[in-house]
Amino acid sequence: MKKTARYLPARSFICESDRWHPDTREKYGPRFTGGISDYAEMEMFNADSLIPYNWNLMSAGHSDLEQKNPLKEYWVRNRDRENTLLVSDSGGFQIAKGTWDVQMNPPDQRFIDLRERVFKWQQKISDWAVSLDVPSLILSFPEVMEKTGIHSFDDGLRVMVDNLEYYVNNSNGQCKFLNALQGRTFEECDRCYDLVSAYNRPTNDRDYFRGWAFGGLQAYSAEAIIRRFIAFKFDGLLESTEWVHFLGRSKLYHTVLYSEFANMFPNIQMTYDSSGPFVTAARGNMYSGWSLDAQWPLKSIDIPFGPEHIGSSLSALDVLGKDCYPTKVMSKLTAGDVVCDNGRDSALDGLSYVYLMAHNLEILFEAQASAIDAWQHEQYPNLFDMPERFGNMLQDIFTQPTRESALKRLAYWAPYFTLLTNHKPSSHTQFESLFSS
Repeated sequence: MKKTARYLPARSFICESDRWHPDTREKYGPRFTGGISDYAEMEMFNADSLIPYNWNLMSAGHSDLEQKNPLKEYWVRNRDRENTLLVSDSGGFQIAKGTWDVQMNPPDQRFIDLRERVFKWQQKISDWAVSLDVPSLILSFPEVMEKTGIHSFDDGLRVMVDNLEYYVNNSNGQCKFLNALQGRTFEECDRCYDLVSAYNRPTNDRDYFRGWAFGGLQAYSAEAIIRRFIAFKFDGLLESTEWVHFLGRSKLYHTVLYSEFANMFPNIQMTYDSSGPFVTAARGNMYSGWSLDAQWPLKSIDIPFGPEHIGSSLSALDVLGKDCYPTKVMSKLTAGDVVCDNGRDSALDGLSYVYLMAHNLEILFEAQASAIDAWQHEQYPNLFDMPERFGNMLQDIFTQPTRESALKRLAYWAPYFTLLTNHKPSSHTQFESLFSS
């Protein structure tokens, strides 16, 4: 692969708290006791940090939409926009989980107001923004369905189309938009695409979407992704597509899967995101490394730091052990720096979790680079045997002269791609299982 997809860390709400603002250093500074003296040293948008990374994703679901608090979201609001990139998610996950108390079908005033707030925030803060969608996940929560009025997949589609109308009619050109695609099955994915694809066609009288955000089945199923790109090609939408983003995935095999599509369509920027490094720490775990055996897993351990380390001068790396990847963050800390005497059983505070999240991020970045290098050197997960290189399969499909012949070649290669997630596991080939989790 000559071109690879870019990973976008989905920034945690703790990254946007007031503790990152320079004016709060006196408040939070005394907690820094070791080789790190400021939160800025762990901020990705800071070019001088230990983990500089200039492409991020931020969700409206845990943001200060009106930017009323001047101390919050410092690094996002003050980022170097010439040298950084921010994609904003609209908060579809919060919609699906019922976090926002709104009715969408029919829309009540609370939802109309929320959509306007999200939209204005996205235009102000981001370079690319995902349209406010209704993830199929909502159909897994009866209480949310009742509250929102979304009782079927088609109910969600109607809301999504209404949101797309709002976006294209109110765009001021400050950022570009990604049209979100949802669906749990091939049939649902096709229905969604057929209904919303018109919004990605250039027009003379209003703005249009210049990219796509793949959710649901199309976020991870190789076969579903290929089906959609076949549609793009033969519907004339490749030319107007600048960006494709895959929502909420960051397994190492996703890294190589998306990168194969990036290499197949070099004029389209491919990105993908997850909150994994942040959520893992919040759940009491930290990454310890990765493996390029089996399904290429990220390795994790329970957080080994606790009250017994209060005041300890023992190196944080010694506590983690020789089997843990030695990150730059942990190499600067003692065990006593990581914990504090805060009266909690865990002895962990906000700074502790920032340390852990920065550690997790660095390991994920290194693991993704290793996965790309291994894939390029034809080192594959050892659970399957591929009859042909993945890129060659794509080349065979996308060089076909007609939609029908492309779909026929897809059907031929389908046993080596992914099947629907509701197929019985026993019907999956080893290759399919790789891309179905």
